[in-house]
Amino acid sequence: MTNIDQKGAEEKSISSDDDMTKAERKQLRRQDKQRARETEIRDQKRKRIRIWGVAVAVVGVIIFGAIRLGGRNGGDESVNPTLTLAVREDDWIKGNKEAAVELIEYGDFQCPACAQFQPVVKQIGEELGDKIKIVYRHFPLSSHNHARAAAEAAEAAGKQGKFWEMHDLLYVRQGEWVGLKSVEEVFIGYAEELGLDVGKYKEQMQNDEVVDRVQAHYDSGMKSGVNSTPTFFLNGEKMEGYATLDDFKSIIVEAAK
Repeated sequence: MTNIDQKGAEEKSISSDDDMTKAERKQLRRQDKQRARETEIRDQKRKRIRIWGVAVAVVGVIIFGAIRLGGRNGGDESVNPTLTLAVREDDWIKGNKEAAVELIEYGDFQCPACAQFQPVVKQIGEELGDKIKIVYRHFPLSSHNHARAAAEAAEAAGKQGKFWEMHDLLYVRQGEWVGLKSVEEVFIGYAEELGLDVGKYKEQMQNDEVVDRVQAHYDSGMKSGVNSTPTFFLNGEKMEGYATLDDFKSIIVEAAK
């Protein structure tokens, strides 16, 4: 726009303002204030939304952390008391309950390493006899899809006095069931093989007490710092530093002398 054109436009604008009545100018000012007020309200709403968003995110993080912490600590101990390293009467114990040497294993029936240790631990128990008590606790890893079902199968067998027999069978036959889509029928077959009342066994497999015991064992392992299987505690101390199965056996035999 040239300077002449611009001057003409300014004169026209002034003329238009002069032509506006007092009421029109008042109405225009009122509209300007209303628009400014609406803009302020929108800005306040956006600010409140941002604040609430941050608050919700913070609360979510706190709740999620509390849930994880509760899960790791085994939840409310008054409702579902967790086990500790102290051996209890209802633990699965093999050998002399009064023996000075105490070996606690946290194991996973689907764990290949646990299956390798099983015959060695069994041999140690047979060789040391009354000099040792061996305790088994469940620690089913989430990466093993059938580990928890296998632990519950052993617990259900234990209801009929055949825990250790099912324990050994699950490890010895591990190669039969780890790759299956469903293991229920296989475990029922093991129960029949061990001479269990299959009807009762099926009921016990669904028993809340069985499920809770497996979870209580797992919780106690988490509380004791277990993060892999098998994990062994010898007289309350976590066993570490052995390179071979023979080294593992030697440490335990030495402790029994």
